[in-house]
Amino acid sequence: WSSDVCSSDLKLDLPRQCLIAAVLHEDFARVPGADDRLHEGDTVIILIEDSVLDDTLKVFRANGR
Repeated sequence: WSSDVCSSDLKLDLPRQCLIAAVLHEDFARVPGADDRLHEGDTVIILIEDSVLDDTLKVFRANGR
């Protein structure tokens, strides 16, 4: 999985109390770096404080799901 391949340049507006710990892409788990991009279908492992759970989930919901 190459971090320089992406379908769009997406900036996530995540709360400071949220950390993306890992990204699973095509059955491969990786600790993301600053230049990595998320792709449709990726699974994200997030460490998050309870106080910002709802705000964080809104960022990742697609099509109102």
